[in-house]
Amino acid sequence: EDIASYSTYLDFINELKSENKSKIEVDVNVDLKDDCLKFYCNNPEASSIEFNKGFNQITGESGSGKTLFLKSLFFRNEQYFNKMVILYQSSSHQFRNKCPKDLIVQYLEYDKNLFDRVYKCIELKKDKDEECDGYSGGEEQRMRIGMVLYQALILNSKVIILDEPDNGIDPPIFNKIMSNIGEEFKEYIIIFTTHKGDSLEITRNEIDIKDL
Repeated sequence: EDIASYSTYLDFINELKSENKSKIEVDVNVDLKDDCLKFYCNNPEASSIEFNKGFNQITGESGSGKTLFLKSLFFRNEQYFNKMVILYQSSSHQFRNKCPKDLIVQYLEYDKNLFDRVYKCIELKKDKDEECDGYSGGEEQRMRIGMVLYQALILNSKVIILDEPDNGIDPPIFNKIMSNIGEEFKEYIIIFTTHKGDSLEITRNEIDIKDL
């Protein structure tokens, strides 16, 4: 369903090869435990950093390497592929003439209880079983978030990575969605970036990209 997934991986590989993408260390190594993910980079002067259960926000100026870091965290740690899920900015899906339930569940097994937990989080005010010939940008983004959350539940992952999940979503709604996720996914390690950090009321651990 996600036609951008493999192209996103190829784009990431090209970024690693680019001489202009040396702003951060991209050879990341992680140690994933039940309650935290410890990150090490190959910079001998840098200390390890822990991402704990709950929200962990990566901050920094635009173009400072936040997206590259999140993709490195996911793509360069194959041993944890079954323990991480990711929402990336270039995610591209076909939304027309599909109902929200089918879009969010995609190719995975449908579990009503798990789906209901996710659907409650994303604040999508539509009948989950009704097909729609078109959705707004904000509605599509909420379903993208729902896809990742549902994957995390059905695959029993531990880490949820969200790269700018606020795209196309108004600040009050985004704040409500993140609050919902904080309540429903409190046992997960959630690592995210956002342009709407000033409007967020959630408790989170903020980590500057310059410290990674």
